[in-house]
Amino acid sequence: MIDPSERFWICGEQVRGPIHIGQVIDWDQRRWYSITGPVTYIPPEEDVDIDVRYVGQLGQTVHSITVDDNGLLHSQLTEEDRLGPTVDLVSYTDDSGAKKLAVFKYYMIYQRRSWIWKELHLNMALPRHPNIVPLDRVVLSGAGSRLIDFTTPYIPNGTIEENKDRVFKLVWLQQLLGVVDYLNLELGVIHQDIAPRNLLVNPETDNLLLFDSDCAARIGQPGCFPERNDVKGVVFTLYEIISGDDHFRSEGPRQQDPNSVLSLENWPVNIQLDSHVGEFRKLLEDWIQPRK
Repeated sequence: MIDPSERFWICGEQVRGPIHIGQVIDWDQRRWYSITGPVTYIPPEEDVDIDVRYVGQLGQTVHSITVDDNGLLHSQLTEEDRLGPTVDLVSYTDDSGAKKLAVFKYYMIYQRRSWIWKELHLNMALPRHPNIVPLDRVVLSGAGSRLIDFTTPYIPNGTIEENKDRVFKLVWLQQLLGVVDYLNLELGVIHQDIAPRNLLVNPETDNLLLFDSDCAARIGQPGCFPERNDVKGVVFTLYEIISGDDHFRSEGPRQQDPNSVLSLENWPVNIQLDSHVGEFRKLLEDWIQPRK
């Protein structure tokens, strides 16, 4: 058994301006990590400390760790409301001294901790997009500064599923189709959980926003399931928004057939639309054709 004090070895370090880059070998797991972060957060020879903090949370395919000093301690968050299971509305004081609302996402089931880790890294890697809710802050525990979860900006007025009083706009469907194309075709990422509950509207920009990427995966990689493809998700989502009927997704993804919705002659309209329902259906069907 390797003595814990001898498990990690710093085999190389570089300081480039404010950025420190270190290479650390984990003799126990026979793995090599590259650790990058600001010198203020990772002084020389403290790469091992970072590795010790996070190594138990890293997946088998992770070989690099990037940290920054833009995180929050859990003790800095004030709970304002419970939005759902493992999702809280919180507030904290930002760098300017102003109170800021955010959505805090965390895990309570130990076996699912890797989901948060995967979602955090995906959110960090995604380029800023006007139709995707961005990452806000990484949240650390007070004890040993262990990563525990993250926050995203709070968008008021509820999800599309929750707030049925607003008029649903054709441009929002266009934006949803556009962001799905962006994720699937440009980034090679599949969301796998497109639904009215995962859509918001930014009141400042009037843009539709997609969030909750804990089911997302790289296309063709582990965790990607063809039966949960985003084209199918968009079809059911639009039908559910317009009709208020979600029974077509009551069965498992393998049994869900988007043609059961597309083949309906008439869609019941139980929400206010800014255009005729036929325009929504035509836009959807025109988008589907080249995606088949």
